[in-house]
Amino acid sequence: MQLHIIEPTLNHPSGHCFTIVHALAKAAHAAMPDLKVHAWTGKQFDPESMADVPLQIHPYFHRKIRRFQLWGLLRKLCADEQTVLLPTAGRPELALYSLIPHRWRQHGDVWFYLHQLRMDGSRAKRLSMLATKIPQANILCTHPSLLDKLAQAGFQNARVQPCPFEPPVQAFSDTTFEQLIFPGEARVDKNLPFIHELLRHLKAVDANIPVMIQAGPNHHGIFSDTIRKILSDIQALNYAHLDMPQCSLAGDHYLQQFAGGICLQPYQTGDYASKISGITLDALTRGCPCIAQKGTWPAEVVDEFQAGIVCENQDVAEWTAAIRQVIDHYPLYQQGCVRAMMALSERHHPLRTLETILGDQA
Repeated sequence: MQLHIIEPTLNHPSGHCFTIVHALAKAAHAAMPDLKVHAWTGKQFDPESMADVPLQIHPYFHRKIRRFQLWGLLRKLCADEQTVLLPTAGRPELALYSLIPHRWRQHGDVWFYLHQLRMDGSRAKRLSMLATKIPQANILCTHPSLLDKLAQAGFQNARVQPCPFEPPVQAFSDTTFEQLIFPGEARVDKNLPFIHELLRHLKAVDANIPVMIQAGPNHHGIFSDTIRKILSDIQALNYAHLDMPQCSLAGDHYLQQFAGGICLQPYQTGDYASKISGITLDALTRGCPCIAQKGTWPAEVVDEFQAGIVCENQDVAEWTAAIRQVIDHYPLYQQGCVRAMMALSERHHPLRTLETILGDQA
C-alpha cells in the first residue's frame, strides 16, 4: 500500500506545505506501518530536512515547468493505480487533472485538498466548466462555505476535512507574556501593511512592548517589491523593541516564538474568510493567545475557545486596546488555549485525513 503526496512548491523546511507533509508522514508511520509514503517536492528540497520520518522523498519539480511535470506525474500515477494527495491544491491542479484522458484517470485515486477559492470575475464560470469534466473528483476543503461553492459548481464528491497539522507532543506550560508575534511568510493577504501601521502607533504612544515580526520570503525564497518596501518602512520606524528576522524560521526556532507570545492575525477577510491558518493552530495549541480580525477563519477559532480577542475593525487604537487586555489577563486567555489544544489536536489530527483518503485500507 502506497500514498503519494505531491507538493510542487515545497522547497524549504518551513511553512504550511512542509508542516502538512511532515504531519501526514509521521502519523502514517505511527498508525499505518505498512503504508509507504512518497513525497514529490520542489527540486531544491533537501530530503535530510525530513529525515526524522520514514518516507521516500522525490525532489522533482522545477519552478518554470512544474505544471507540465504535474500533469505527467498525475497521469503516470493514475495509470499505475496509485493513491495520490495534493494537500494544497487549487483550480490549476483540478484543470490539469481534467486534461488527463479518462482511460488513465479512472484507475487512480486522486484527492485534492482546497484551502480557498476566489469566485470573482469569470472564476465561478470556469469552476463550473471544470466540474462538468470531472464531477466525481475527490475534493477535501477547509470550510462549509467552500463546500457550498464546490457543490454549486457541480462537484459531487467534495467534503469538509479539518486540515492536518502536527499536534504538540506534550501540553504547554503556563508562562507570562513576553512579546507580540507576527509569524510566517510576510504577505499582503496577512495584512503586513496594517502591522506597519500598528507598530507606528505603538511607537507613538510609547507602548514599549516587544514585537517579533518573522519577515520570511515566499516559497520561492524571494520577496516581492511591495513586501520589500513595507519591510523597509517597518525598519525605518526604528522601533526599539522590534526583532525582525528576514528569514523563514523552521523547527524548534519557529515553535519557540509562541511561548509567552500573543499572535497578531489582522488577516484580510477576502482571503481568510474560509482559509485555514496553520499559524493559528500552532499558536493556540502551544499556549499563545491570538488577536484576529473578525470575518476570518482564525477569528472563528479564537472566538470558539475564547483564546484571545476578535477585533471588529482594522483600527490601530482598537488593536492596541486588545493587546493591552490580553497582556493584562494573559493567564485567562491561556486557559482558552488549553481548551483549544484539547479540541484541535484531535479535530485536525493528520490521522483523520489519512482515514478519509485511504478508507478501509487505513
